[in-house]
Amino acid sequence: MSPTEFIHKVKAEAPASLTEDLTKLEINYSKRLYHQLTKTLQEIIQKDDISKYLVDLWNNFISTFKDKLNQLRLVEIGVRVAQEMIPQESLNFLESLLDTLPVPRAALPPALKPTNTKSFDEEQPPTKTESEAYVLAKISIAHYDLLLGNLDKAKEAMDVCERVLDSIDGVEASVTGAWLRVSGDYFKSKAEYAAFYRTTLLYISCAGMDQLDKAEQIQRSHDLAIAALLGDTIYNFGELLTHPILHALDGTELEWLKDIIYIFNEGDITKFEVNASKLANEPILHDSQAFLRQKICLMALIECVFKRSSKDRDMSFSTIGAETKLPLDEVEHLIMKALSLKLIRGTIDQVSSSASINWVQPRVLDKNQVKSLASRLNEWRSKVENVAVDVNSQAPELFA
Repeated sequence: MSPTEFIHKVKAEAPASLTEDLTKLEINYSKRLYHQLTKTLQEIIQKDDISKYLVDLWNNFISTFKDKLNQLRLVEIGVRVAQEMIPQESLNFLESLLDTLPVPRAALPPALKPTNTKSFDEEQPPTKTESEAYVLAKISIAHYDLLLGNLDKAKEAMDVCERVLDSIDGVEASVTGAWLRVSGDYFKSKAEYAAFYRTTLLYISCAGMDQLDKAEQIQRSHDLAIAALLGDTIYNFGELLTHPILHALDGTELEWLKDIIYIFNEGDITKFEVNASKLANEPILHDSQAFLRQKICLMALIECVFKRSSKDRDMSFSTIGAETKLPLDEVEHLIMKALSLKLIRGTIDQVSSSASINWVQPRVLDKNQVKSLASRLNEWRSKVENVAVDVNSQAPELFA
């Protein structure tokens, strides 16, 4: 069956919603207008009605002129086609597509010199677009490796793609986004909460909220909230709280997770205790209550220090115990934990049972915290103005 005959066959079977696009494909193919053909393909593959025809469309139509297309656009189309296969078939399909692409120098192991093979041409290395196509194909394969449990292979692909991306200037957002998405999924599978948190926030910023459907927005928001709570190095929730992704939980049965994030950001132990029963909704949080209890105490300590002026940060253990609702004999351990995590800097005086804090970790502030900071700034400005008035009133006597 020729490519044109195949398009005729699909037009006869497909819904009317595809007729116009299929006609464009037929016309552009007959005129060898490959740029216009690519644009039409990019449009039609996003339509739900084409899904069941995509694999045949690739095998009987696209594959006959794939060498004529922009390689990055070809891989983008291939990635969409792979979504209509079972994971192992998707993996095999994308690996065969990857084999047709030139290998960027940066993709080779550092100790391995380029060989005179078809995959690497020393005289004519891959173009920027070809390198981007290689990354997209490679990281898409890693996605299916993750689904199939091949974590080590996926990690190796992530590292290769990172080297190639670092060697390219002005990478297309869709390529960087694909790498960040798969990297985030890998860190999630390994329960590396802090790495998942950072990578997924970058992915969403790179891809854009409008590229995520509602279900994915909710899932990503849920996963970010869990990672923020369980990450043993995450003690600043401001970036998540100010990100629109968190609002995906609004009006859903998971909205309580958003409330918990706000409670942790405020270091409000009273609210935490009131809402602690909700943690049972997430087994992983329920099983981590001891860690979460310590974390909310650390957040309470940070907030306590942050709210005080720089001259009011010499605090007794009893004051800190009251703020964190800890027994007096556990306060020193909490301060030492905060110091070891570099959340604060200062000294402990065991004789007087007090701590002197001279620095608190910089934070992304929410609106209430910004208002508090603005209020303190206004107080400072008033003090400076009063000092200036005093100096001016005494100046004639000083310089007489």
